[in-house]
Amino acid sequence: VPGIGVVQDEDVVRCVIDPGTGTCTWSLYFDGTTCGLDVGGGQDIDAISIAGTTLYFSTVGGGNANPVGGATAPYDDADVYTWVEGAAICGRALDASAVGLPGNADVDGLTVKGGTYYMSFNRNTGTAVPGVGWVQDEAVVSFDGTAWALYFGGTGLDVTSAQDVDAIHVP
Repeated sequence: VPGIGVVQDEDVVRCVIDPGTGTCTWSLYFDGTTCGLDVGGGQDIDAISIAGTTLYFSTVGGGNANPVGGATAPYDDADVYTWVEGAAICGRALDASAVGLPGNADVDGLTVKGGTYYMSFNRNTGTAVPGVGWVQDEAVVSFDGTAWALYFGGTGLDVTSAQDVDAIHVP
């Protein structure tokens, strides 16, 4: 990355654009090793959302061999973790299994807004979501802390399983 060098897949970089020149200044926003990510090679970040000074993220892989600092085992790729900018504190924001998701749901798209989690999953075979049913990897679901809902069901727009939704933004 220009101005930074090599970054790892457990890191998050930021581009700040100078309005006068249109040029981007890159910086390392989050160093995943702060939370113990990728120590064993299995905790790469595959979904992020930033709200204020809090980074929300989900990881590839899970299990006790792939811990996330500040959170207790077990570790699932369906969980959502946090890191607070400036405080270097990591933890679990959403324990997927505690709210009914299977541990292998593998969140790969994430937006956190106003206490609601919007997610897509990296499972071509689908994911069982409580109260919603079976959703494919082109769908986006929401969880408001009490109930799950279908936010976007890509199949109605001729989006197929070959066209996985893997990044989302909810305005």
